[in-house]
Amino acid sequence: MNAWLYRLQLKMDWREVARNYEDEFREEMRSLGIKPPTITARITSFLPQIVGFTQKLIDSGMAYVAPSGSVYFSQEKYGRASKFIKSFTPEGFDKSEKKSGADFALWKGAKAGEPSWPVPFSPVPGRPGWHIECSTVASHFFGSSVDLHSGGIDLMFPHHENEEAQCCAHHGVDNWVGQWIHAGHLLAPDATKMSKSDRNFITIRSYLERSTSDQFRMYCMRHHYRSNCTFDDEEIRISSDLISKFTNFCNLVDAYLNGVVPASCSSVEEPEILQQIRETGRQIDSCLADDFSYPFALQALSELVSICHRQLVPLRKSTVTSATSYSAMAAAANLTETFFRSAGLVLPTKRNAEARTATAAGSSPEATALPKVMDAVLDFRSVIRGAGLSMRKETPALSKEMLGACDGLRDRLQRSGVRVKDLGGGSTWELEQQVPVKVSAETGSKIRPVKSP
Repeated sequence: MNAWLYRLQLKMDWREVARNYEDEFREEMRSLGIKPPTITARITSFLPQIVGFTQKLIDSGMAYVAPSGSVYFSQEKYGRASKFIKSFTPEGFDKSEKKSGADFALWKGAKAGEPSWPVPFSPVPGRPGWHIECSTVASHFFGSSVDLHSGGIDLMFPHHENEEAQCCAHHGVDNWVGQWIHAGHLLAPDATKMSKSDRNFITIRSYLERSTSDQFRMYCMRHHYRSNCTFDDEEIRISSDLISKFTNFCNLVDAYLNGVVPASCSSVEEPEILQQIRETGRQIDSCLADDFSYPFALQALSELVSICHRQLVPLRKSTVTSATSYSAMAAAANLTETFFRSAGLVLPTKRNAEARTATAAGSSPEATALPKVMDAVLDFRSVIRGAGLSMRKETPALSKEMLGACDGLRDRLQRSGVRVKDLGGGSTWELEQQVPVKVSAETGSKIRPVKSP
């Protein structure tokens, strides 16, 4: 719906409507953990540049003023082949207004109630066309060439096609953009494109009420950016499980290095793991250099974690209590955390708990104390649990009561979002993820929770 119609309905100035959407967009990008752009530009701040851009195309004969006062780009005068489609010859256009159906608007004569500005090349006030807004602002900052230009796949034509044509004509170049990057659509559970008209979408705000930005980021990493992705509860569950897999591995390595997981020299094949780490690093670099192929990079890292995890798990039954392969396992965990940090995802490991809780609570003493309190609680629990296990034969009733109390504490912590794991040399803890979201194609933004795995 156009801003002027919103203004009529809400009795707000169109500038105020725009500012409200700007604020909402910035807040939701922040809540998803997306960094703000280096430069933010409003079209209304670049009207003189847009007018100058349009005037230059008119003066060069690449554009013409229609009887209505609108200005159109002349595809015939431009005379170059399309870069995104083979041909485009629309029918049924207004021949009294446009010379060709392929011509597109640079400047539109304003309709009643629309924002408008007087310009020297038109007898009536008007407003910029869609494509020239982006072209002018980008040209202002980047000049006659742009290395990378991104957008949704639905913008390839006509928006990006027209941007490229008018910029090549304006700057006198053969190519304005060096590399185009087009992202696929986010699809509803029934595999249709999410849209406001079909009411089959979920808002960012609603999603984050029940799930996390990291789960959505993992969901995006699991799909190539050019592919269309179905967004449903199963996809979010898989993404949540993957975060848990990598987090659990890093926590297990941390416990192993601290002697909580018993270790033995013969169980961990350090040369094999170090070689696998080097190969995984090469695979990740190759995948990301190949059109940002995050799904294959994730697969390579997942295989490394599985190999390492298989060598650590049997150690729980060992009687040796000191780690003997620090470098291999530490390197594997470091590669895992570094990979996700580079993608903007901080795994919710025990080591990251202090930073995460401090950030969430504004660095309050209560938040920063959580890891220390949990370590103290588990140390005390381990003493009681060890005593209970040692007296099973002598005093079975007391042993059962002590072990039951330890299990009860573990269950209470679980209900509070702290998962406790009992290992051979002690216990570890980790913060659980938030409950994933359930998306319904029929109810649009209405959601219901799914039990956490």
